[in-house]
Amino acid sequence: MDQNHSRRDFFKQLSVLGIGTMLRPQLIFAQSQPQLSQRKPVVVFIFLRGAQDSLSMLSPVGEENYYKWRPNISIKQDKVNALQIDNHFQLHPAMKSLYPLWNNKEVAFITQFGSPDLTRSHFDAQEYFESGTPGLKSTSDGFLNRAIALLPNKNKLSAMAIQPTLPQILRGKEPTLAFNNLKDFQTPKSELSKSLGMGFEEMYQQATDKVFRGVGAEAFENIELLKLKSKNLTKANYSKSNFANGLKDIAQLIKADLGLSIAVTEMGGWDTHVNQGSNEGTLAKRFTEFSEALAAFREDLAAQMDNVLIIACTEFGRTVRENGNKGTDHGHGSTALIVGGGINGKNLYGQWKELKSENLHEDRDISVTTDYRSLMAGVLHFHLGCNDFKDIFPSYSPDINLWRSLFLKT
Repeated sequence: MDQNHSRRDFFKQLSVLGIGTMLRPQLIFAQSQPQLSQRKPVVVFIFLRGAQDSLSMLSPVGEENYYKWRPNISIKQDKVNALQIDNHFQLHPAMKSLYPLWNNKEVAFITQFGSPDLTRSHFDAQEYFESGTPGLKSTSDGFLNRAIALLPNKNKLSAMAIQPTLPQILRGKEPTLAFNNLKDFQTPKSELSKSLGMGFEEMYQQATDKVFRGVGAEAFENIELLKLKSKNLTKANYSKSNFANGLKDIAQLIKADLGLSIAVTEMGGWDTHVNQGSNEGTLAKRFTEFSEALAAFREDLAAQMDNVLIIACTEFGRTVRENGNKGTDHGHGSTALIVGGGINGKNLYGQWKELKSENLHEDRDISVTTDYRSLMAGVLHFHLGCNDFKDIFPSYSPDINLWRSLFLKT
């Protein structure tokens, strides 16, 4: 076999397996024995890519204008299944799996949430959100990567992304890791060795770039550690979706006690321009998949959920008025979802303004009254112990006291 050809195939297969990011210098991680506090908090960040329609997830069923501007896709009130959040809002019927967690004070919503940047481009909005510098394209790293440096219990396995490639939010100088799923993460040594005719570690040792030398053995020690500590730990019935499997892997990693502090994953399919549906339909199916996976994750972690915080966000919301195709177009403000055993749940946070024309952004969208950086700073401070935000969010000074009532139980 031609050596140059086999080396190209080697790196290509790494990329397919979702672990190619290990080969970037800042992403290579080393064996660690972290000294963790007894609490061991974890934040799970879920990016709902494609602009999720928050007016369907958390519907203002108490407002006449909601039904006026969405004659075909508004969510019908469902008093039978008792999904009322309060007299004004209702959880989408397809998200009934989360309703017991709401009643157990483990769920909170932050309304009119989002980025101050006004772009309607998915690509730009996601980049700005993840970089933590809205409107600034020159930022190469992500705000969660910058936050890693400030973690009280920082270690080489502090942050991982369970998705095919490393997302912008975790890119930077701090060591992070991205892989598609634990199953694929465990296969390279055996499967690639067969096809390449040499050991995976040996290929590392033969790498010409000096950055790679000496790290292969350490990396594989961690793979073996993951293999040993993450097997047979699942205690819930997850669906077979990629998103559910990602949460299942995150739960395994948390229970394996490897020192994980930040986990990132994503779920797409939220760009509903056509035939969005109402109580049933395209969007409802996404809500079912999303909420059932979260409920399984909660069941899987059981009492450990007291130390785990989930935050689910989207890059921007959707238009208040439905379009001519019974869907919605790109908007501005949205709603963030928080799930955790240690929060003051069963509460709505943020400043909601009724759906009147004078309250809408450009007379079409929900306006943003809560800057996403403010909430993320609250998460990083109250849950993970970060205390300095000048590098995490340059040119922005968050008031973390705004979130004291969400994170500190009285």
